Parts: sequence; C-alpha cells; structure tokens
Amino acid sequence: MAASSGALIEIKVINAAEIAARLLKPPTARVDALTKKVANDIRRNIRAATPHRSGKLKASIRAEMVAPAWYAITENQPYGKLVRQGSSGGYSIVPTVKGALWWPERGGISGYGADHPVYNIQSHPGIKNKMEYDRVGVERSSAVIDQWMADIGQAYAGMLEYGYGYDSEVVNIQPGL
Repeated sequence: MAASSGALIEIKVINAAEIAARLLKPPTARVDALTKKVANDIRRNIRAATPHRSGKLKASIRAEMVAPAWYAITENQPYGKLVRQGSSGGYSIVPTVKGALWWPERGGISGYGADHPVYNIQSHPGIKNKMEYDRVGVERSSAVIDQWMADIGQAYAGMLEYGYGYDSEVVNIQPGL
C-alpha cells in the first residue's frame, strides 16, 4: 500500500445538527400529498391493466396509507396472484357461494372452456399466460414517478432552506506529507 501524499482538509458544516434533526422529522403535508397523488396514479394504471371478467379483481386494487407519505398498493382478491404469475394446474375449485362458477355463454360458446354452470372443478388446467398487470401499471406510471422524485427532492430542499441556513467553512488545512 503506497503512502498518501495528499493534504488533509477539514470542513465544518454549519448547523449540521439542526439540518439532521429537520431531515428526521415526519414528512410535511406537502410531501404526503405528493406521495398520495403518485400512489393513486399507480393504482389507476394497475387497474387499467388488470384483466376484466367480473370486475372484482380490478375493484380490489387500492392505494392505502401506511403512515404519512407511505402508501401501499394492495389487492384484496386471493386469485390475483394466480392471474399475475400463472399456475401449473391440477388443483380443485369448490365454490362457497351459490352461482360462483356460473357466467353467461358468449356467442353461444362459453368463453372459458367448460359448459356452465358447473358445480365444482376437479382438476383446473391452470393459468398458462401470466398477466403482469401490476408491472405494466407501474411502467405506465414511470413519468409520474420521476416527477414525484423531483418534487420530493425540492420539498426536502425547501425544508432545509426554510428553517435553517446551511453553509460550510474550511477550518483546517494540513499540507501533504
């Protein structure tokens, strides 16, 4: 390892403790509003990309606040994962509600393979085509997400400038060895 011949420069950040304390405070109402807006936009785009049969899966997608400026996009249908990721098949479906495995014929031919109504499905063939509607919805929101990141940066920069001035000064210089 070679010896360093550089200089030691010590820099002091003025009001460093106040700046750190301000950054650790909970987000402002502005940051929360920006985050809520982007979460709802992502939710809308995921819903738009969601396949539609009954509308229950699409309607179950929500943007829920976890904490200030922290939102989660949730889905409240257990079969959503199967639609997104596909399935290998071989499982049974037993309805718990009357009419659960019934839907009208489309053009005289069932759009989904079996004659309807059916009372149960002994061996479901699986879902071959993955429908990654969540990924598609997020990709469609990329411009809004980029703008949100810029807006959040400006909001936090404004928090720093509003309450505390920040500056730095060189306090010690030692020439190289």
